[in-house]
Amino acid sequence: MDEAYYAIMPSFPELLQLYADPDDHRLYSKKDLNLLYQRRFREENHLALTDITDERFSGSIRY
Repeated sequence: MDEAYYAIMPSFPELLQLYADPDDHRLYSKKDLNLLYQRRFREENHLALTDITDERFSGSIRY
């Protein structure tokens, strides 16, 4: 699954070119931006892929 996901998903610099706002001066972590831009890319391209290393979909509970 990871191989298929990353074969289709653009790299982080490519995602930045697609979605980043150069006039936005707020600070975000690279991980947060990468997840946000990957989600936007999946939605715009109607992809049903999920990164299995993305812990939001793991179903685990952290205390």
